Amino acid sequence: MGEALAAQLEYSLLVVADLAPSAVAEAGLELVEHLRAPDQLLVTDPYAVDPALLLGGLLDHAAGLRRRDPRTVESHGGPTAHGTWTLDLSSERPFHPERLLEHIEALGGGALRSRGRFWVPDRPGTIARWDGAGGQVSVGAHADSGRDLPTTRLVVTGVVAADADRVHRAFVRSLVTPEEWARGLAPWMDREDVLAPWLGERGARV
Repeated sequence: MGEALAAQLEYSLLVVADLAPSAVAEAGLELVEHLRAPDQLLVTDPYAVDPALLLGGLLDHAAGLRRRDPRTVESHGGPTAHGTWTLDLSSERPFHPERLLEHIEALGGGALRSRGRFWVPDRPGTIARWDGAGGQVSVGAHADSGRDLPTTRLVVTGVVAADADRVHRAFVRSLVTPEEWARGLAPWMDREDVLAPWLGERGARV
């Protein structure tokens, strides 16, 4: 349910929050601020919504799809008075396939919303998507990377302070080390493709 609600939030042009004033409502609005994109509108008074926003045909389908695309994920951030945090984790290096599987629970488990892209060195031509909510993570091949090597970038939002350090450490531990990266991609081409059950067969076009 969390993933479905997050997808609706990310696609929408306008987010209307109708909540009675309370600490819980303020914490919820803080979370929405972290999850929404910079170009989305947030209104806290439904009676103040301009009818033109609802009936004027202003919804940009292409912009909605772009907000949902792991290749263009953005970190918006927001207030932190109620403990909401967002990490923007990025690296030119790929995830190490085996270490990603080893640390995936620490990276995606718990009360988190996480989105982004990654790649692994035994399939440099594939951009993989990462889509997680409420402790469930979905990964899969998303697009061909083209002529350039892809990058790894996850934007993770949470509400439990201790989770931020855990997620950051898991991200770093899942990456190919600088020493491994210095050896290039050739040593990876004959290795067992441990992510095939999730990313499909290596070499298949996306």
